[in-house]
Amino acid sequence: MAGDWIAIRTKLGTNPKTIRIANELDLPAPHVVGLLVALWGWGDEFADEDGNVPGVSFDDISRVVGVEGFALAVSRVGWLDAYSTKSGIRGVKFPDWEEYMSQSAKRRLQEARKKRRQRRQS
Repeated sequence: MAGDWIAIRTKLGTNPKTIRIANELDLPAPHVVGLLVALWGWGDEFADEDGNVPGVSFDDISRVVGVEGFALAVSRVGWLDAYSTKSGIRGVKFPDWEEYMSQSAKRRLQEARKKRRQRRQS
């Protein structure tokens, strides 16, 4: 929903949260980085403006990336939440969506990069 690109930190593979996911799932950290990119790209496509994907479970997320238990491991480090509304709607939520994945976050990132390039050129 927020666009056709996502920002990825260059040190994601050595982030302690990535290492915790890798250890829990017994996978190499670079493999987990790829899974996270797949998850966040999927979220970018299907989450609403608040980072919610109604009607989707952790099991569904794990099927999307092809690794059993992946969504639970990601939730344990704080990068994914499950929710249930008072009306009984369940789904998944990407925490800090506005800060990292929203259209305004992407605009801020692009503007910061543009300013950095302009400073280098001057």
